[in-house]
Amino acid sequence: MIDHLMSAAGENGYRRTRVIGDMDWALEDHVPDGELIALEARLNEVYARHNVWVICAYDLTRFSGSVLFDVMRTHPAAWVGDALQHNPFFYVPPAQMLQQLRERSQLVA
Repeated sequence: MIDHLMSAAGENGYRRTRVIGDMDWALEDHVPDGELIALEARLNEVYARHNVWVICAYDLTRFSGSVLFDVMRTHPAAWVGDALQHNPFFYVPPAQMLQQLRERSQLVA
């Protein structure tokens, strides 16, 4: 759906698109941590095909440290202090992150 929306925006003359995602929905919908991280990684692949800036807003008091660390690893850029910069938290490209998540789930099973 997001890929379609981004394509439609471009086709309708919008040269740049901005998206802000309030991620509290994941807690309210009880999305398992691994699925949330996988979604973040897959969305990077979708957004890379479009001229779009995306901000994922996580409430640091509601998500666990391990989830936030993995979320940061899925984003190529991050706000640190008052500046947007290349992610200093070990960005992992989507395909590699998805592979790591698969390997984790095999270890747990």
